[in-house]
Amino acid sequence: MPGGENRLDGAAPGAYSRGTMSAIQDSLSSIGLSELGILILLPIIFLAFVMKGMTGFGPGIVIVPIAALLFGAREAVLLIGILDLASNSVIVMTDRAARAHRFWLPMAVAMIAGSVAGSTLLRFVPQRDYTILLAIVVAVVGAWFLSGRRTRHGLALMSELPERVRPVDVGVALASGLFGGLFGLAGLLIAWYLGSIFTKELFRRVIVHILLVSAAARVFTYAATGMLTTEVLLLAAGAIPLLLAGLYCGDRLLPRISENWFGRVIGIVLLIAAGRMML
Repeated sequence: MPGGENRLDGAAPGAYSRGTMSAIQDSLSSIGLSELGILILLPIIFLAFVMKGMTGFGPGIVIVPIAALLFGAREAVLLIGILDLASNSVIVMTDRAARAHRFWLPMAVAMIAGSVAGSTLLRFVPQRDYTILLAIVVAVVGAWFLSGRRTRHGLALMSELPERVRPVDVGVALASGLFGGLFGLAGLLIAWYLGSIFTKELFRRVIVHILLVSAAARVFTYAATGMLTTEVLLLAAGAIPLLLAGLYCGDRLLPRISENWFGRVIGIVLLIAAGRMML
């Protein structure tokens, strides 16, 4: 604008920018996130979304244990809910493949029910009581991925979707949504289940559609129950550029890795996360 006439209080651009950054810093400090914490968290977010771009899931498994140590478990769960919503939206919008609604939509509806229940319970359940159990589950799933994703009954991984959804598919989705609402780890159970059925390309395509609906339900419930705060929203907004860069890099890496290495990458990340939660 000529002469800067429309700037607030006639402040110089640099002064206004410094004031805004200072306000953001103060806001993040109020949830216990220091400058060092930000420097630790930002590269973790980038790497988590590289994995998301490759596999279709996983940021919560990487981010939640570390973020919980930096600024609190509940805030970490709220943060990953927002980032899950953003990242799954981006992947679904850029996926040009056909959408098989008959398979994933019933699972997504079940995840909504589980997500709403878990998100509501988050207000009342002391998460520390579940940490060790959760870590054990994460470690078991990680070891399974690392061992080569052995399928049930020795069948080959599927490259095409089945004709229709089964009750067991819906049940796993319901339990996975509950995990997501409580712990920010919606992808854990569903990744184990779908990983035992589908090839890496089909696995990613299906899981992101299901997790998108789940993330939307979680964020809506967090907002409706008054748990979302300005501090968490600011932190999520600041993480968006890293999220997009990570998704781009992960998407480019996906065709370059084999099915075995795909499982190993997921398994290593899960085992690291489990070990971190047990400390």
